[in-house]
Formats: sequence, C-alpha cells, structure tokens
Amino acid sequence: MPVVSPTRHSILAMSAAGASSPLHAAAVTEASAIRQFKVNVLEETLVELRRRLATTRWPDRETVADRPPRKGS
Repeated sequence: MPVVSPTRHSILAMSAAGASSPLHAAAVTEASAIRQFKVNVLEETLVELRRRLATTRWPDRETVADRPPRKGS
C-alpha cells in the first residue's frame, strides 16, 4: 500500500474541521513517523560546516530574573 503524505492544506483543513477520528489519528501517526533516509554530502562541505560551527559565537544564556520557575522545580 503506498504511503500518501498529507499536504499542509489537508492538515489545516482537517484541523479546522476538528477531525479526531481514528482514521485521522492513523494519518497523523503515519505522517509524523520517523523514516530512515540517506544523504550524500561532500567531505569538504562537512569540513567547512564543522569549521563554521566551531567558530560560531553563541549568545550567552539569558539571566532574566523575572522568568517563571520551571515545572517540576
């Protein structure tokens, strides 16, 4: 049986219609399933990506005092 990927339009239409049938649940499960895939990337591209990540200046962690406490804390 071929797997049919829902379009963004069909997902929004089902959501707007309040679809909560077992058929809808099966479609959502199938659509969100993790599937194996392969990708071919040149080694020099990966080297450049690693270099760029290593030299990235990441922002400091925010130290806002008025943030609500985390759940479970």
